[in-house]
Amino acid sequence: MRNLAIGAFVSLSMASPAFAGGDATFQPITNRIDGWLNGSLGYLIALVAFLIGVVNAIRGERGLWTMVFPFFLSIIITVGISVISGGFTAMI
Repeated sequence: MRNLAIGAFVSLSMASPAFAGGDATFQPITNRIDGWLNGSLGYLIALVAFLIGVVNAIRGERGLWTMVFPFFLSIIITVGISVISGGFTAMI
C-alpha cells in the first residue's frame, strides 16, 4: 500500500497540466489553409462547384448525384469551414 501511495505521489508531482488547444505544431499550415478556403480561393472553388452543378442540372444526362454533389460541395466550403474552425476555437 505504501508503494502505491509513493508511486501515485511521484506520478502526480511530475504531471504537467494539459490545456486544450495548446498544441501549435500544425498552426502555420492550418492558418494558411483556413485563409485560402475563407478567402478568394474558397470562393472560387465554391463558385466553380456551383456552376458545375448547374450545368449538370441543365444537361440532365448524368445521374442525380453529379448534380447534387457540387451543390453540397459549394455549401460545405462556404459554411462548413467556419463551423469547423468555430468548433475548434470555441471557449467554454
